[in-house]
Amino acid sequence: MMDSTRFKDRVFLISGAARGIGRALATRVIAEGGKVLIGDLRHELGEALATELGPNAQYQPLDVTQKSDWLEAVANMVCFLLSDESRYMTGSELAIDGGAAI
Repeated sequence: MMDSTRFKDRVFLISGAARGIGRALATRVIAEGGKVLIGDLRHELGEALATELGPNAQYQPLDVTQKSDWLEAVANMVCFLLSDESRYMTGSELAIDGGAAI
């Protein structure tokens, strides 16, 4: 049985999330109560997946070879987490692709 609150109050930035393993991971995070920024260069697929997954998913254009894309994605991830103003956030609650926390 899947715990539908395992990722409650967590935001994940997943690169390559528009299809394949990234898509499966994004779908799982949503199913377990988290929020997802779908990072990908495939705009149409990323937008479609965000729409499919609902309000806890957003598409984020992301070219992993570009530092500026990462900076924008991380900033948007923080804003996405803080969109629930009733919640106080600590740095350990931000999970970045690959498991590094900020």
